[in-house]
Amino acid sequence: MGRRLILDTNILIAYERGTIDRSSLDDDELAIALVSVAEYRVGIELADTASRAAERARALVAIMSAVDVLDCTQATAAHHGRLLAHVRRSGSPRAAHDLIIAAHAAETGRMILSRDAKARFGDLPGVSAIDVLHPHTEVVGHQQLAAAHRAGLERMTTGPCITAMLSLAPACVLSLMENFPDCPDSLKAPRSTPWPAESPP
Repeated sequence: MGRRLILDTNILIAYERGTIDRSSLDDDELAIALVSVAEYRVGIELADTASRAAERARALVAIMSAVDVLDCTQATAAHHGRLLAHVRRSGSPRAAHDLIIAAHAAETGRMILSRDAKARFGDLPGVSAIDVLHPHTEVVGHQQLAAAHRAGLERMTTGPCITAMLSLAPACVLSLMENFPDCPDSLKAPRSTPWPAESPP
C-alpha cells in the first residue's frame, strides 16, 4: 500500500520539470495544499516567455487532476494556530505558507514530501516529513523523537545496559537541543519563492 503524502510546492515544480522520478509516486495517495497552488501560479505569472507560462499552466491542470487539493477547514485553522504558537514559544520562526502546509499534514495524518531542508517540517509537533533525497526515510517531529528517546532510555534502565544509557543520553539531549537554534522571535520570516531563477528555454 502506498504512502499518504502532501507534496510541497517545490515537488510540484520538480514534477513539472522532470527532475523527480514521477514513477516513485505512482502507488502513493497524493495531496497538495491550496496554498501550493497559489505558489505554483507565481511561477506562471513570472515566466519569462508566454510559451513557458502556458507549459506551466498545463502542468498545473494535469497535477490538480491527479491529486487531492486540500481546502482550509476549521480543523486546519486550529492546527495552524497551534503551530504558530509553537514556533513563537520556541523562538524558531517559520514561513507562513510552510506552516499552512504543515497544518494540513497534522490534520490529515499525511507526511510531507519536500526538497526544502530549511522548512524543517519534521521538527514541528504532530508533523512528519520525508527527505526527498532519501524517500524511504521518515523524519518524525521532535515530540515523537523525544518520546522514542524516553521509551528507549526506560527500557535500558531495566536491562543490563546502564553504561550504554549513560553514554547515549547526552547525545539524545543534544539532538533535541539542535532542533531549536537561537534566532529572532519573529513570525514574519519570508518564504522565498520555490521557483529557481529562470534558465534559457
